[in-house]
Amino acid sequence: FPRQERFDLRQLHERGLFPASWMSTLRGLVRGRANILIIGGTGAGKTTLLKALLGECDSGDRIVSVEEVRELGALGRGDHVSLMSREANVEGAGAVGLTELVKATLRMRPDRIILGECRGAEIADLLRALNSGHRGGMVTLHADGVGRVPSRLVSLALLAGLEPAALSTLARDAFDAVLHLERSKHGRHIAQIGDLHVAQGALAGRTIARWNGREVPSYTPEWEAFSAQWTRNAAA
Repeated sequence: FPRQERFDLRQLHERGLFPASWMSTLRGLVRGRANILIIGGTGAGKTTLLKALLGECDSGDRIVSVEEVRELGALGRGDHVSLMSREANVEGAGAVGLTELVKATLRMRPDRIILGECRGAEIADLLRALNSGHRGGMVTLHADGVGRVPSRLVSLALLAGLEPAALSTLARDAFDAVLHLERSKHGRHIAQIGDLHVAQGALAGRTIARWNGREVPSYTPEWEAFSAQWTRNAAA
């Protein structure tokens, strides 16, 4: 059963999930309709952060979510279509997989496509959707760092018969930001913010901000332009 409690971004900041200086950037990513990839291990807080980001969406947005196990629950809004996969019955019929559901979202006039967890061949249809004008999507993925996202996506794409070269082209333009969460003895926190790009013909993950959950975050030179681009959306 989905957890009943919901936290907004301010509450997550107060609980130590991210530093105050990242608040406007996270809000800007949502309000600017960035496609966001949320990564981390089991129990790192991916779904909790996803719910909080969805709480920043415009009240008029039509949100279509796809999940294998229902974790998002009700979003506290009327225009939310929740789709969940179904196992086959005892006769081996009636199964509805994530791939079929992702395809179905495109016929539901979505303003935002949300995939609770990407874990198989549905990655191909998801990337095609995010590259065909559907903005503001959010996806969670099991990965242990921004730099490991490309290899994880390649392994999933192969299940869909998608070659690495084609994946690189699709994934580069599909996601505007990657948020990596970690769980440590000090609690859960956003450890990295980054993006995806193609380097020497292959997809690569680039970390532009790091935080260990306690000290001052560290940044690369690319952070200033990235943050400024999305912070403008938060103030709009």
